[in-house]
Amino acid sequence: MLVCYEARPTGFEMTRLLDEPGVACQVIAPGLVPREATDRVKTDRRDARKLARALRADSLTPIRIPARLEEAFRDLIRTRTRPEVLLFSPRTPTVLGKRRTTPEC
Repeated sequence: MLVCYEARPTGFEMTRLLDEPGVACQVIAPGLVPREATDRVKTDRRDARKLARALRADSLTPIRIPARLEEAFRDLIRTRTRPEVLLFSPRTPTVLGKRRTTPEC
């Protein structure tokens, strides 16, 4: 079984959880999903169908999944270089709630 989803700011934990039981999961950058010029309406249902068709046609380019430690370092660097993002961003709960477990070394 092969599944995919668009990259999100919450990290790659879903991919790691799916990989454990053997489900192949690809993360796709939203900008790499083929779109028609006339397609301006964006809904979850349309996006899911578009991803399914593109996955079946093998026209998606997956992104590399970083290791947990690498992802933790990226998050640390982002928060140190731009602390105002945590203070004023509407995504603050997402960023702060992203890690529920400590990275394995």
